[in-house]
Amino acid sequence: MLSFIGCIVLCGTISYIIIVIKQKIIKRYESEMNPNNFIIRQPKATRILLIILNSFWLTMTLYLLLEDGITGFFFYFLGISSLVLTLTIVTNRWKITIEDNQITYTPLIGKTKSFAFSDITAVERGFSSQRGSNEYIKAYRYNEKLLSLTDACAGFNVLFSRFENAGVYIYDKRK
Repeated sequence: MLSFIGCIVLCGTISYIIIVIKQKIIKRYESEMNPNNFIIRQPKATRILLIILNSFWLTMTLYLLLEDGITGFFFYFLGISSLVLTLTIVTNRWKITIEDNQITYTPLIGKTKSFAFSDITAVERGFSSQRGSNEYIKAYRYNEKLLSLTDACAGFNVLFSRFENAGVYIYDKRK
């Protein structure tokens, strides 16, 4: 039981260190961006670190499965579900390109959407969890959601400032 608690504490510590490093990298990258022409992608470092963490989690659950028998079987399924989540995130790739007044959303699979800043009627900003750990923005054209983005992506703050400068109505759910 003690080894299980130690593994959980170790996972939490590693996750915290990764989040702090990720935020520093994003701030440095955003400070170098040209606000008129930039590209936002799904963070590669986040995907790689997620794969590493899930590999560690899977190894931990396999260890518990061998040590605890049927009790560890539950944790084995948690490990497999986290691995499936990682594979889903890795295959769900996209890119947002901002060139002057034009925004282009390009998914790996599906249709490319292009629209101007003037097409956006509202932007919603809020936290994606009850703990308030991840911020998000969602851009709408009337009732149609055009794109959504979290603060895990470098370019989040630059894009939000562009929305503010364009005079788009911003609904702030952070309060």
